Amino acid sequence: MADFKKEGYTKPKRIVQNLLEEESLTVIGGTTGVGKSWLSLSIATCIAGQGKMTVCDWENEITRKVLLVDGEMSVRDYQNRLPVLIEATKADPEKVRENLDFVPRQRQEQYEYFTNLANENNQSELINYAKSRGIDTLILDNLSTLTEFDNENNSESMKLFQKFLLRAR
Repeated sequence: MADFKKEGYTKPKRIVQNLLEEESLTVIGGTTGVGKSWLSLSIATCIAGQGKMTVCDWENEITRKVLLVDGEMSVRDYQNRLPVLIEATKADPEKVRENLDFVPRQRQEQYEYFTNLANENNQSELINYAKSRGIDTLILDNLSTLTEFDNENNSESMKLFQKFLLRAR
């Protein structure tokens, strides 16, 4: 353990105080309807618009570009939720507009292809898309709708997706 401490790793920068660090991977889990998408969008709003959530002691001092890829929520829900969350997080609305990018499934044509992040080519396309837009933070909502695994509870099925998460950081 002593040798590990001597290796000189730099302390990661905080994206959101008391919550997220650069290059970290965070999973929000819970049953349907408990507010995972609300929480994800709240975090995205804080990051993109320099907001804060005082109830959780979360605050973002540096504006960053965020890409939120959503596999199920309607665009109308985003239109309704975002103004509420901008006000609740005291985020700068202009910064949120400039720095928060959405790729929602609902904006796709009914029979048009939507990304399957269980596929290595699609993973690379998403990473390239994010890089081309200068994205600093990637939020995926949710695993079940953005991936097509034979069995998402099988660890073997998840290996490629885990590699993608590590590449995406």
